[in-house]
Amino acid sequence: MVTVEGEEDRSVKPKTYLIESNTAIKNIAGNGYELIPTEDNTLWNLRAYSSYGNPTPFYLYIDTLDKRYWVVHSAFYARESDSVIDGLVSYNQSNLDYAWLSSDALQQLSIGMVPTGFGISYSDLFSQEDGNSISARFWASGIPDVLNGLRNIPNIKNQISLNSIALRYISTAGYVNEDIFRWGKVTAKGGDSVDNHFGLIASIKDYYSGLIQEIEDKYTTRYEYSENYCNLHGSYSVIEFSNPAPNLARFANILTAGSEPFRIWGIWRNISFDHIKVKALDQHTNTPIELEIMPDQMRVILGKGACGNIVTRLFTNIQASFDANCKLKGLDDAYIIRPHPAS
Repeated sequence: MVTVEGEEDRSVKPKTYLIESNTAIKNIAGNGYELIPTEDNTLWNLRAYSSYGNPTPFYLYIDTLDKRYWVVHSAFYARESDSVIDGLVSYNQSNLDYAWLSSDALQQLSIGMVPTGFGISYSDLFSQEDGNSISARFWASGIPDVLNGLRNIPNIKNQISLNSIALRYISTAGYVNEDIFRWGKVTAKGGDSVDNHFGLIASIKDYYSGLIQEIEDKYTTRYEYSENYCNLHGSYSVIEFSNPAPNLARFANILTAGSEPFRIWGIWRNISFDHIKVKALDQHTNTPIELEIMPDQMRVILGKGACGNIVTRLFTNIQASFDANCKLKGLDDAYIIRPHPAS
């Protein structure tokens, strides 16, 4: 079964959002939201109002046991709940970000589970041509074969970027059918075990926190100063393109415009005709970063204390807007996120 995305689902399903935080929970109050404490100082109720004309308040439930990765639950409608999460995350002083799950990460998370469908969503932000977009949702048996078949169609193979993956998670407690989205949302669509839903959330959080920790431990740089010299230590991550970027200046302008989804503001200069260097500010944490853009790759250079989430945000959204088959590696050529199976 194939459907075009865009039809609004007004059924109420339990849903959970994984949020990467660099702030205290009390700092999110305001902007129309009321933060209400509970007897447990790691659990909070968030009262919000719909921006779609419904005057009745609704609630989201925030688990901050892990201070870096918040888990936010909602049993209200998807449109209203998504809007609240977007309002919390997207303004530049929030110090919050989504848990960005690239196509490759989504496929890694589905290993060992029963795939039941997937969504693709791609919109070319870098081309000057119109119409370079695709959006569809698939439910079928043999999901890996369907996905690899799409990746073998020459005209669209670089546009097959996963927006979501549907799966069945089975354990001794029962089963649950879930949708996992590229921006860290997980929706339970049915089943007989709520424990499986919470277990899946825990496994996603463990995977993602380990990924960010690896980036921050292995792929950042630092300077060591002495009286007579300065040494540079560390490494950086590399986004390898499967097809060359045709216009580096346009690429750099769009990437550093200070807008979503990249949330980077910066200035750039040409090192050579095929090499651009960017000095930028990550608007998630207001920390400096450097980028080096070449036709076949982009280097992401983080300093000490920078947030690794910038790497997953860049990688996920470049897959969704430029090259669905790009790869994330380290300077040592090791994969930071294992790529999807070769078509």
